[in-house]
Amino acid sequence: MNEINRRKTGLSKTRLRRTRNLSLTRFSRVKIGIQPAHLPGVGKTCRRIHFNSSPCSTLRHQLPLWPWSTPRSEIQTSRKHQPGTASPADNENNDGQMLATESPWKGWIALMNRFLITAVMVTMALQSTWGEAQELMIGSKAPKLQVKKFIKGEPVTGFEKGKTYVVELWATWCGPCRATIPHLSELQKEHKDVAIIGVAVLEEDPDEVAEFVEKMGDKMAYRVALDLVPDEDASEGATVKNWMEAANRKGIPCSFVVNGDGVVAWIGHPAELAEPLGLITKGKWDLAAEIRKAKDAKKFDAYLAKLRKLFGEAEESGDNTELLKELDAATKELPDRAIQFTMLKFQVFAGEKKSVDQALALGAQLLESEEVGEDSEALNNIAWMLVSPERESKPDPRLLKFALKVSLKADNLTKNQDPSIADTLAKAYFDNGQLDKAVATQERVVELIPGTDLENDPTVKQRLRQYKRALDASKSDSAPKK
Repeated sequence: MNEINRRKTGLSKTRLRRTRNLSLTRFSRVKIGIQPAHLPGVGKTCRRIHFNSSPCSTLRHQLPLWPWSTPRSEIQTSRKHQPGTASPADNENNDGQMLATESPWKGWIALMNRFLITAVMVTMALQSTWGEAQELMIGSKAPKLQVKKFIKGEPVTGFEKGKTYVVELWATWCGPCRATIPHLSELQKEHKDVAIIGVAVLEEDPDEVAEFVEKMGDKMAYRVALDLVPDEDASEGATVKNWMEAANRKGIPCSFVVNGDGVVAWIGHPAELAEPLGLITKGKWDLAAEIRKAKDAKKFDAYLAKLRKLFGEAEESGDNTELLKELDAATKELPDRAIQFTMLKFQVFAGEKKSVDQALALGAQLLESEEVGEDSEALNNIAWMLVSPERESKPDPRLLKFALKVSLKADNLTKNQDPSIADTLAKAYFDNGQLDKAVATQERVVELIPGTDLENDPTVKQRLRQYKRALDASKSDSAPKK
C-alpha cells in the first residue's frame, strides 16, 4: 500500500499503516487463492495471509487459508512488514487502533474484524477510486507502455507480435524491490529473447534512479525506465495509473508478463515469476485457466465485501444466522475455497458459548484436511485466534484444549524451531493451566529469537515474566503452611 492510495481512498495514515501489509496474493500451500500475502506465496516466512488477486506482500505470521489480511503478528504488535512489498509509509510507527462496539460478541468480533476488516475495507475503497481506470487483469490487452525515458537498455516503444515482455514495477526506496533485482537479472540471462523492463514508479526524486542503476552496473542486467509523471506528481504516473491501479495492485514490486499476442498472461510478485515465464515462453501456459482463476478471484473479493458487512451486522445484533447462510452459499458457489469458508465458520462458532460443539466439529474437520492439518502456519493461526491476549474473555475450556492440541502439532511440524509458533504454544499451555510447560516453552522462544524480528518484541519477555509469576504463585499456594 502506498501513499497515493491514502490520498485516493481518504483513509488515514494510521489506518493505512494497519492495512499496508494487506496482500490478497497467492497462498503458499493451497494455490486456490485470489491470491494477501503473502504475503509468498512470496517466499517462506512464518505465518502469512494472502490471496491471488494482489501481488506481493507477506507478513511474519501468515495463514495461507484465511480470506482476510491481518494475521497474528499484525494483531499483536505489527512487528514486521515481510519482504514481499513495500510502501513509502513503511518506516512509520504503527499506532493505529480498531475498537469494538458493545455487543454480545464484543472482543471476539473485534478480534475477528482485525482479520477481515482491512482486506475488505481496502478492497472496496480501492475499487471505488480505481474504477475510473480501465480494469487490467489476466487476459486483458496490455496497456501502452508510457515512460519518460529509458535509463538502461534499448528503448521499447511497443509490444511486438511474437515477443514476450515483463513489465516490472519497482522503486529505489523499496527494499523488497531491490532484493528481487538479482533474480530478475538471472531470468533475463536465462530468457534472452524476453524483454524485462523495470519501470521505476512512485519516486520522490527521479534523479536517484539513474544514480542507483549506475551503481548497480551489471548486477541489474535488464532494461530500466522511468515512469512518465505529469506535474511532478508520482502518484499520477502513467504506469501507476494504467498498470498498478488498473490491476488493483496494492504494493510493489509487481510484475506483468505480456505474451506474444500483446495480452497480459500473468500478474504477480517477481519472486514467483520464473515458473510462469518459463511456461509462457515455451507456449505451455494455460491462459484460459488463468483467466478463470482471475474471474474466480473477483467473485471471492465480492464475497469478502459481503461477509464483512454481515460480520458487522452480527456484531450489532448478536445474530449470526444470515452470516452463516452466506458462508454456506459462498461454499456452494466457490467449492475450491470451501476450506477458507470453513475457517470463517469455525471463527463464528468459536465465538459463541452455545456453539462450542459445532466449533469443535469444524476444528476436527480442518485438522483432518491436508490444506490445514499439515500446514504449521495455518495451525498456528487457529491456535492464536483462540488464545490471543486481545480476547476479552477466555473461550470454553474445550476450545483451549483444542488450541493446545493444534499448537503442539504446529510446533512438531516445525521441529520446535519456530519461535513464533512456540510463543503460541506457550500461551496455550498457560491458558490450560500447565504453567511449568508455559515457562519452559517461552524460555525456548527467548532462545530462538536472536536474529529474528521477534528479537525486539518486548511482549515476548513480558509473557515469560507473566508465566513465571503465575508459576511462582501456584507453588507458593500449594506449599504446606507452617
